[in-house]
Amino acid sequence: MSAFVVDRNDIRVLVEAALIVGESRRGPFQVYHDKRWTRLVEDSQFAGDPFARLQSMGKEISASQFGQLLWDENIRSVVFRYPGCAEFSHGEWKCGDIPGPIDETFVYRHVRAFGWTPAPGDLFRTIACYDYQTCEPGDYRETFAWEAMHDLRVAYCRRVPGVMEKKPGHNLMQIPEGAEKVVRLSDLCRR
Repeated sequence: MSAFVVDRNDIRVLVEAALIVGESRRGPFQVYHDKRWTRLVEDSQFAGDPFARLQSMGKEISASQFGQLLWDENIRSVVFRYPGCAEFSHGEWKCGDIPGPIDETFVYRHVRAFGWTPAPGDLFRTIACYDYQTCEPGDYRETFAWEAMHDLRVAYCRRVPGVMEKKPGHNLMQIPEGAEKVVRLSDLCRR
């Protein structure tokens, strides 16, 4: 298995998608982790410095902090896979020969993309890529980043046309008549 640092645009897509989910329902996108809810807010609505690195998780996280947290977790995975390729020092990553974008600062500042909404399939691919590139450490499924990707995936599943209109227990797919007939290998191999 290999790992690389995902592109800045991939992080931006994930953050923007989470903000869009928050706008389209009753409240902001929230992640449940370590027995508490943390809600995502726009940088302009964040009470503190929206660009400060998180020392501990609070009740709110700014869009820029959320993006930085996702990127930091991804870089942590790459460093786990390729020890010595980068180190975290004085609040920033010092990257040497790290697989991923070249000439990148790895400091995330979110810029809104108003009027843009990712197609669920595209977002699912971005989440899958992020998860794959970030899963190297054995504790990834215990991190805020993993919970956020899980919750974002669930939120966008609800946005897929037709999913929420169906009644519970109703099959979303119609099986064509005659499909229940069992086909045997011997039926396909007759001469």
